Amino acid sequence: MALLLAACGRTTPALPHVQGGTYTSTAYHFSVTYPDGWRANELPGASPSSAIPLTVTITRVSGDQAQSAVVSTFTITVLNAKDSAVALSYVEIPTQAKKNGGTLSHTKVAGLPAIEVQLPPQQVLGTSTQATHTDYYLWREDYLYHLSTDVVDGDGAEDALQSMLQSFKLTQ
Repeated sequence: MALLLAACGRTTPALPHVQGGTYTSTAYHFSVTYPDGWRANELPGASPSSAIPLTVTITRVSGDQAQSAVVSTFTITVLNAKDSAVALSYVEIPTQAKKNGGTLSHTKVAGLPAIEVQLPPQQVLGTSTQATHTDYYLWREDYLYHLSTDVVDGDGAEDALQSMLQSFKLTQ
C-alpha cells in the first residue's frame, strides 16, 4: 500500500486565474489599476476617525508566489491627516529616511508633488532573499496617502509595481 501511495506522488492544485482590475475607494478618493495575476486585499481601519482608516495591499497570485511567503507588494495606506500623530510623522520623514540609510527625493505621484524614500536592499528575515522597499508620500487635504513598493529580488515584479504606482489616481 505504501508503494502504491508513493507512486501516486503529490500534486498541488493549480491556482485560479486572477484577472487584473482597478481598485477604487470612493470614501478615500483614489483608484489604482493592477495587472493580470495580481489581487487587491483591503484591510479597513477600526473607524472613520482612526489614524489609519484603510490599507490596501496588492500582491501577485501565481504558482511561484504561492509557494513562498516572500512576495513583492504594492501597498496603499490612507492616513487621517487631521490626526496629530500622522501630521508629526509626516514632518519626521526626512529624519527617519536618513536614520534608516535611505535617500529622500521629490517626485510626482498622480501628477502632484510627493516625497520618495528609497531604502537600501534588505535581507528578508529567515531567507537568503533580498527586497527593496520604497515609500511615496502624497499629502492631499484630509488624507496622507502612503504608497509603498516591496520588490523581491529575482521575481520580475518591478514593471508591474511601477505600472501600479503610475496608475494611482486621486478621484476628487
